[in-house]
Amino acid sequence: MQTVSVRIPEEDLAWLASIQLPGASSPSDKIRALLADARRRANGSSDYIGCVSLLREQVRPLLDATQALEHDHQQHSAIVPLLAMQLPELMASLIAGVPSGDQAPAQARDLEARLTARAMRMLLGLLRLGVTQRTPAYDPAVLDAYIPEVLELAKLIQSARQAT
Repeated sequence: MQTVSVRIPEEDLAWLASIQLPGASSPSDKIRALLADARRRANGSSDYIGCVSLLREQVRPLLDATQALEHDHQQHSAIVPLLAMQLPELMASLIAGVPSGDQAPAQARDLEARLTARAMRMLLGLLRLGVTQRTPAYDPAVLDAYIPEVLELAKLIQSARQAT
């Protein structure tokens, strides 16, 4: 190991002292842990599986907090976990799916197909939740404002598809 001396602002040092990192108690341990995490994040952003794993880690505190809230207040939202699980997959596809090289046109088509499939899964999941009068959400009327426009668009899509 090499010794490195750095100067950091007092507010950053206070933050470093306040954060809890597994297996890191001293400022040096915490800086090493933060560097290891940054390296892992940088290396994991180029492949889909690594990227989706990192993004799910970012969403985990939200899911944990909503589960605690739901337990404490006897509430449930089907919307929050639906989107919290689908969005990291969509974002990972964007981040790891950059087309390059000779295969860029085929990769771009594949990326478009993946993004469309993921976005449609989210949309279909939300639409399924709007089937009943009481959406399983913290606010049972959260989807109500969107249903008339969805129905209008569905009719327009059906008309346009039948005309061709």
